[in-house]
Amino acid sequence: MRTLIPIACLLLVALGCTAVAHEEPAASASDRTVQCSVCVYHRDLGCVDVTVDNQTPSCEWGGRTWWFCSEGCREQFQKTPEKFAGR
Repeated sequence: MRTLIPIACLLLVALGCTAVAHEEPAASASDRTVQCSVCVYHRDLGCVDVTVDNQTPSCEWGGRTWWFCSEGCREQFQKTPEKFAGR
């Protein structure tokens, strides 16, 4: 059990580094690049980076906006958000 606590802390720190990429962009920001948390989870490096515009799939969860590369990734996230949000 004592081993799991430091590992869990390291995971939270590592996941926290990507959390900033999922925040809602400022109203004046256009063509901002973020990462799709579903693709990050699945290590799909081909479509991890997402350019945010008014057509980008997104959803609200955990008090912030999450952006996705596709509707399919958005739907996966909505089924089990804590899995992809690292919670």
